[in-house]
Amino acid sequence: MTSYTEYLQPTMESTRAFLDNLLARYDWMLSFSHSPDFAALMATNAVPTRFQAGQLHASIQDLDPSIHEIQAEIDLLRNTATSLESQMLRLTAIRHDYKGPLSPIRRLPGEVLAEILRSTRECRRSKCYYVSGFDVFNLSNGPWYLGQVCSAWRVAVETFCPDLWSELTIEFPEGLQTSAVRPTFPFFGRNMVALLERALERSRSCRLDFSFRYTGYNEISATYSEAEEDVMRQCFDLLLAHSMRWRLVELIIPPFLLSRISRLRGRVDNLQGMYLTCEETAEPGNINAFEIAPELKTLHLTDMHPEAVIMFPRGNLIAFLDARLLSSTERTPEYLDIITSCPNLLSFSYLVSIYRR
Repeated sequence: MTSYTEYLQPTMESTRAFLDNLLARYDWMLSFSHSPDFAALMATNAVPTRFQAGQLHASIQDLDPSIHEIQAEIDLLRNTATSLESQMLRLTAIRHDYKGPLSPIRRLPGEVLAEILRSTRECRRSKCYYVSGFDVFNLSNGPWYLGQVCSAWRVAVETFCPDLWSELTIEFPEGLQTSAVRPTFPFFGRNMVALLERALERSRSCRLDFSFRYTGYNEISATYSEAEEDVMRQCFDLLLAHSMRWRLVELIIPPFLLSRISRLRGRVDNLQGMYLTCEETAEPGNINAFEIAPELKTLHLTDMHPEAVIMFPRGNLIAFLDARLLSSTERTPEYLDIITSCPNLLSFSYLVSIYRR
């Protein structure tokens, strides 16, 4: 690299000589003084005589050129200083660029950088939902965003931070293919499945806390298309394949996905909390998906079919909620049995309605 000190040394010497000569040109001002007659005139309020007035005008005319000359020199120096300041800022920026590769953070081990990145994970709990995490389908969110900063961060996020990928939100807004939604939901179709698959891969063996929700369906206007159903099925099946890692799960699903949870039976050994919501149009019958869930502590059921029977273990259960339409079958004995057979139960809620919400 060029030595800037060697380059600037002769320039600085010539600049200093120029400034010394510039100041020396006006040394005569140091010895300038008023004449005795002018000093006497200034000591009074007397009106100058015609002769004195002529002398004053002549003196003013003599000084004007020097004043204009000095002002021109000042303007030149001021413009020069402004230009030099601009050049200094440029050199400062260049120096900053040179210091960048020497930054201590570049020498941080990946494991240490990972600990720093983990501290960026904020609490994403929502008042509207039980389980929340980073938006899997938003590349400006969560670990997707952190990995865009630089290659070192990307490696750290992908390699050393599986826990950053273990809290997810998989949300399908109403009418994915409509013009009103697609501009804010650009990853419709196979990209959505690929994004979820990549996130699950990067979570490795971490326990999964996630919310899978599709809230756009109602019985009157089933607005989802076949393509949307297919995408939801693929994403749901991906999550089912990782069910042994489920810990806290919230499912807000349309009826066509409810039957698929039967695959969970015997494959949710680490499930501690399940918050399941489905439409009232779901078919009646037994749901045994959570029958073998030895760690289950919280079970919330919302909008299940009035006649549906959900089987679950009771040894560790501490919180139970069931909110559904009024059943034609008397369920009081069933709920009393739940209360008496759950030794650790702390919270029990049964909400019944005669109207569909």
